[in-house]
Amino acid sequence: MTRSLHNLQLRLWKKFCVLIDGMAISSTVYALRQENIFQSLENAEGFLSIDELAVDKKPRPGYLHLAFRLLEDQGLVLRHSSMENGGVQVVLTASGRSWLLMNPLYDSAMDFLRAASELTEKDCDATLSEISLHGLMQLSEQEQRVRLHVVAPLVAAFLVYLYDNEMFTGERVLFKEKCLELPPRILKHCLTMLTDLGWLSSAGEDEWFFTGEGQLLPHFVPQLFYPVSYLKTSRQVPELIFPEKKKRREVEQGEESHIDRSLDIRFSGLVYERNFREPVHKVLLELFNAEPLAQQPRYIVDTGSGDGTMLLDVYRTIAEETLRGESLRDFPLTVIGVEFNQVAAQATADRLKENRIPFFTFQGDISEPEQIGRDLTARGIALDHVFHISKSVIHNRIYCPPLEEPDLRGWEPQSEAVFIDARGTLITAHDLALNLVDNFRRWRPLVRNHGMLVIEAHTVPPQLIAASIGANILTSLDSSHGYSHQYLVEKDFFHTAIRTALFSIETVAERCVSGVDLPVLTVDYLRSIGEEESRVQALLL
Repeated sequence: MTRSLHNLQLRLWKKFCVLIDGMAISSTVYALRQENIFQSLENAEGFLSIDELAVDKKPRPGYLHLAFRLLEDQGLVLRHSSMENGGVQVVLTASGRSWLLMNPLYDSAMDFLRAASELTEKDCDATLSEISLHGLMQLSEQEQRVRLHVVAPLVAAFLVYLYDNEMFTGERVLFKEKCLELPPRILKHCLTMLTDLGWLSSAGEDEWFFTGEGQLLPHFVPQLFYPVSYLKTSRQVPELIFPEKKKRREVEQGEESHIDRSLDIRFSGLVYERNFREPVHKVLLELFNAEPLAQQPRYIVDTGSGDGTMLLDVYRTIAEETLRGESLRDFPLTVIGVEFNQVAAQATADRLKENRIPFFTFQGDISEPEQIGRDLTARGIALDHVFHISKSVIHNRIYCPPLEEPDLRGWEPQSEAVFIDARGTLITAHDLALNLVDNFRRWRPLVRNHGMLVIEAHTVPPQLIAASIGANILTSLDSSHGYSHQYLVEKDFFHTAIRTALFSIETVAERCVSGVDLPVLTVDYLRSIGEEESRVQALLL
C-alpha cells in the first residue's frame, strides 16, 4: 500500500468515526439544549449532581445519566461518584466549555434525523437548515466535529442508499441523478454535502463521479449499517429522556420500534466474517476432530442467529475441514437457528435453505434458556447432544431481577457503564451483576456436556474513548445499546460474572480498537464446572 493511499484511508476513517459519533449524540445534545441543561452546567463553579440537574424537568433518570456518559465519551464532561453527597456528579471539561459556543448548531439535529429516516419517501417534507460543510477542513477540529455531528444521519443514510443501489461501480464511478429516486430537495442537499466532504464531483449535465477519496467509500460504508439501523432510536431520544415531551406514535404490530432489524443483521453478518471466523474455526476444529465421533455434538444451536451467516460458516467448516465432515452420512449434523425476531429468523431460514444445510429454526430468547431447553426436548433432542453458540446477544437479554439471588462469592461489581430498564430507571452495577450471573447459571443445564461458544461486545472506560476521538466508534455502541436497554459491560466484569456462575473460560480471541488497549470484543469458550473446581480456579487467578 502506498503512503498516499494509506493517508487517504486514515482521513476517510476519521471522518466516518466523527459521523458515527454524531449519530450517537446529536439528538441527546438537542434534548438537553431544549431543557437548558447546559446553561446550568456553564454557570456552575464545580460538580453538579446529575439527579438534581434537571429535577424540575421530570426526566427519566436512567436516560439522563446515559446522556452524560455519552458526553463523557466525547471528552465534554467528567463524571464521578460522590460517596459524601451520594449519586453521580458532573462538570464541564475545558473542551466542553469551548464546545458550548457551537452548541446552537445542534438545534437542527432532529431535522437531519427526520430527513435521514424519510430519505426515500417522496412526501418527505423535513426542513433542513443551511449547515454548510464547505471549507470544512479549514475550521477548527472541534467545529468540524460539531458540523459533522449535526448532518451525520443524512450523510450516512445517503451513503447506505448509494451502496445498496450499486452506485459505487464503473471505471469513473459515474452515475446520473435520475438514477436516484429521491425527493429533489433532499437529493440536492445530499449531493452538496458529499461534494463538500471531498467525496463527489460534478461531471456536468446531472452526472456525478466519486473522487479518489470517494472511491474508497465502498470499503467503509458497511460500518454505517449499524448506526443507520438505529435511526429510529435516535429520533426517540428527546422523549425518552423527558417523557412529558412524548408524542403519540403508532407502531405496526410486530414491528420493533427502535431499530431497522434487517440492516442490523446485515451488519452483524459482516462483523462475524471480518472478526470472528478464525477464532470460531479454532474451536470447531478442536471439537469436531475429536474422537470418538459418536461423542461429538449432533446439533449446533445459535441463539440470536441473525441472517444465518455464522451457522452457514460453522456447518461448512465442519463439513469441509474436520473428521466429522468426512462421516456426515454416519454421524449427521443439524444446525438450529433460535431467534426472537421474525425478520432475522426468516433471514436465517432463507440462507440455510438456499445453501442446502440441514436446519430448522424456532422462536426463542437468550433471556429464557429454560424455554429453549423445553423446545429442544419437545423435538426429541437430548440437551447433552447440543453445542451452543451465541454472538452479541447476551447483552441483549431482557433485564429482570432474579427470582432467587445468586451468591456473588464476595464480588463487589463496579462499572462505568450506565444500565437502564425499559421504564428508564437506573440499574445499579450490583443488580446488573446479579441478573447476568443468574442468566449464566440458568444456561448451565443446556451446556453441561459440550459447553457454549460466546462472542460478546464490551464497553470500556469513557476516558479511553475520549482520548481517541476520530479513531473509534465506541460512543455509538454506548448510545445504541444504552437507549435500547442492552447491557454492555467491561470485559473483566463479564468474565467475573461467568466464573461466579461456575463456568471455566477459555478466551479464544480478543479484539481492541485504535487508541484503546482494552478488549471491546471477545470470543470465549465456556464449560460448566463444579464448586470445588471453581474454588481452585479462584485461587489460581
